[in-house]
Amino acid sequence: MDYRTDCNVSKMCMFKPRGCNPNLDCTLGVVLETIGPNKLKVQMVAQTIIPPVQQQYVAIAFSHDTIMGDDSVTECVLSDMGQLVGYEPEVFLSYNKGKSNDRVFMNDDEHAIVFTDLRGEVVDGRVACEFVEQIVPQIDNKNGLIWNLNKDYYLMAATGSAQPDEVNAHEMNHESHFFPMTSTSQFNPSTFANNFTHPANFVPKIDISNRAEKRPLRPTTPPTATVVGTHSVSIDHTSELARFRSNDMASQVGAITSVNALISRVFVQPKGDLTDRLNSRITVCILAVSSVLMMSTHFFGDPITCWTPAQFTKQWVDFVNQYCYVHGTYFAPFTEQLSFEDDERKKATIQYYQWVPYILAVQAVFFYLPRFMWKSMIAYSGYDLAGAVKYVDRFWNSIRDQDAAFKTRLARFEGQAAVYIWEGLRLARMKRSRDMALFYTLATVIQFINAWIQFYIINSLLDSPTYTFWGPGLLSDILQGNDWQTTGHFPRVVHCDFNRRRTASVQLDTVLCVLTYNIYYEKLLLFLWFWFAVVAIWSTINSMAWIYRLCSTVKTQKMIENYLGTAPVKAPVSDEVFFRALGTDGMFVMQQMALNLGDIPASYLTIAMRNICPSYLDTDDDYDENTPLTIVKTVRNT
Repeated sequence: MDYRTDCNVSKMCMFKPRGCNPNLDCTLGVVLETIGPNKLKVQMVAQTIIPPVQQQYVAIAFSHDTIMGDDSVTECVLSDMGQLVGYEPEVFLSYNKGKSNDRVFMNDDEHAIVFTDLRGEVVDGRVACEFVEQIVPQIDNKNGLIWNLNKDYYLMAATGSAQPDEVNAHEMNHESHFFPMTSTSQFNPSTFANNFTHPANFVPKIDISNRAEKRPLRPTTPPTATVVGTHSVSIDHTSELARFRSNDMASQVGAITSVNALISRVFVQPKGDLTDRLNSRITVCILAVSSVLMMSTHFFGDPITCWTPAQFTKQWVDFVNQYCYVHGTYFAPFTEQLSFEDDERKKATIQYYQWVPYILAVQAVFFYLPRFMWKSMIAYSGYDLAGAVKYVDRFWNSIRDQDAAFKTRLARFEGQAAVYIWEGLRLARMKRSRDMALFYTLATVIQFINAWIQFYIINSLLDSPTYTFWGPGLLSDILQGNDWQTTGHFPRVVHCDFNRRRTASVQLDTVLCVLTYNIYYEKLLLFLWFWFAVVAIWSTINSMAWIYRLCSTVKTQKMIENYLGTAPVKAPVSDEVFFRALGTDGMFVMQQMALNLGDIPASYLTIAMRNICPSYLDTDDDYDENTPLTIVKTVRNT
């Protein structure tokens, strides 16, 4: 659905920033249309805020002045993870009385009269809500708290956290695209209609310059709290306790959504560089598939078959097979005399074949562990790196086939993608985003240490008396034609001793057993030996490279300078100023963009971010990397 169809013709539309696509990159959008007698269709869309919250609202307020306050508010509340467990979108009427906000109590019947056809969802980082509201509510006006919308009003739109204990109900920075927008002229919401009784040529003047006098639509402090400041409010919840249609369900879902929101941020992260994919994706897949296949044959096949005397019954044969599988076997060449000494026989004991599937499964977990730790740390840092990469990727896919002109694409990046990255960095710097590069480097160190540990385990699995590193030795034996009967490595035929009780004595029996799966173990473990060696060496080199990048930004700056070299016009700031503005976290984000998306979109993004860099710097003061960036200019729009 294209929200922009018939905008300001038969619909009233407000989108922010200007020129944005509400289906893709608008941070906030509202569409109003009269669709029938006393029916106002309301469509609202917003980006999910950063960092994510349990519940997010999108709201419009109708006011008699541009100051806002003493306003009628219609808000839609949605939950990203809550919708997975049945939490449905909700719509409410509330009233801004001075600096406080109270929901208007309506029973279920009254609510069903005022609101119909409610739909909403949170998908791909976007909140969308749609419903039909009565223009002239056919219920009691609740002492003037419910308004007749068939009048001229100023309009305000906002989005933010719907949690009642949030300190900031919406973005407080006036230059942020997440800050509420308002109209600079009054208009009648019912004016806009498609083939209806109202004129369709009235176009209100919309202002998205972020006035300083706007107030939050939602409560911004806990009950009975008092906060000093222009945009802070206090809230009394007594009027809304009787009317929260799904309050019970919301309270039950609240704990779930808070945990699920963190889990979703942990598991949905960028794919990373080649070394990371070798460790956490390719190696994990190889080990997991091998483990499952081998384990299934152990449970549903015959991992060992022993040659028993003819007088053994079937029960005895089954017992011997199970005993030798569990107890272990030993290898003795047929060219040598079988020793009668028990200690001599135990020197060549073979017990790895029972444990190979389980060892591979555990190794798969350990190879994924550094990746999981990195995801947890990046989620803790406060910067939604996965969301940023996904946003730029989606944005790039939407424009690359539309217009191949460099300047056109660059202008789109300057107005949207670059703003998104700068805004995310600015907000995340209030937490621990500056540690992102450190977290990633720490993850690479853990990665290479783990790779060497797993290599040691796979090398120790076959306790070869001949070779310290059995991989090359075994490969050499195979190439020279020295099979298992000579070397004893992965023998197919082994011996097994078991005691059989007689009436007056205990008899030791020795049987021959066939380990069929050693045919496969030989090839699999030989491959894994060399694979682990390559992964461990590669991970070590990669970790050293990231340690160098952490200690010195020369290489990263060189990469960014190469991207900036394709800029068609003179830069508004020097490279040095741009690098200082980016900081270690910003340069790390640019590295991740290049690793995950490729050089072309990374080049556009880098140039665009430098072009709008002056809008994110206070040129009167020296830039301090240990303080959040301050926006002092309005970002230009396309």
